Amino acid sequence: MVAILRRAAFVLAPAALIAGTVYALSGTADARTSSGTIARSTESQQCGSHAASQPSCNFAVDIQLPLSVSVAAKGSPETGQNATVSWTVSCSVNGGSISTRTGSHTGKTPYSVRLTMPSSESGDCSVNTTTTLQGIGSLAAVLTYSVAEKVMVTVPTGDMNEGAPLAFFMCLRDAKQSHAPGARAVLGSCNSVYMGAWTYNGKTLVHGGLCLTDPHGGGNRTKLLLEKCAGAADQTWTHRVGAGQSDGPFVLKSPHLCLDDPKYTKVINTPLTVYSCNGGPDEAWTLSS
Repeated sequence: MVAILRRAAFVLAPAALIAGTVYALSGTADARTSSGTIARSTESQQCGSHAASQPSCNFAVDIQLPLSVSVAAKGSPETGQNATVSWTVSCSVNGGSISTRTGSHTGKTPYSVRLTMPSSESGDCSVNTTTTLQGIGSLAAVLTYSVAEKVMVTVPTGDMNEGAPLAFFMCLRDAKQSHAPGARAVLGSCNSVYMGAWTYNGKTLVHGGLCLTDPHGGGNRTKLLLEKCAGAADQTWTHRVGAGQSDGPFVLKSPHLCLDDPKYTKVINTPLTVYSCNGGPDEAWTLSS
């Protein structure tokens, strides 16, 4: 019954309750290029140009939930030629107002520059870049971007009225958004892009350059923290998702406990813990961009 209710919530929950998680329904992190192709997760695109004077390369990409975007430029046959990368990045959150950042960088090739992103929390972004070689020859440019993921659990609303949503998403968050070692991992809303942005490489859950950590290396109900990544067993997580499923437990390598929403609560800023793995809905987490 719990599994049926949880899946029904995807259909019945209104946008106000799952604001910022609409992309979770598709299960992908889409990025549509100017040619209409779709890219996912971390992606690179390449461009080559040869002209008698000032060859240039252009990229126009729409990206959902970007964490970082960079452009690498290389000139040939000579190295050390100057090239200029200029860019405009425009982002909005949930269809709201648009925030834009522009910039440019000139340097001797080969080099790579990270594009400045809007300071607001950015959900849907349009990235336009132009790379121009100052001189004669060939130019190669590579656009690389990475997208964030949210670590989500669904919790019941408790509203039994007809037509009311059955459940909604809650997300793994940094309590103070300090991006400082020792910050507590808590339950929060999913209506923010960067505040709930994580990367998972099959071993570590990283937010703001810090790893989700069991600070005491054992024991039920230990409150989780963000610490410097050290590759230790108390920072190594396995996301166990069965065939045809989108959610499953995050299991700590040692002492083999699960990421847990204590008492299956929906209270914002509840400290998240590790607990004996029991297959309950309070341990079923979804990764979604």
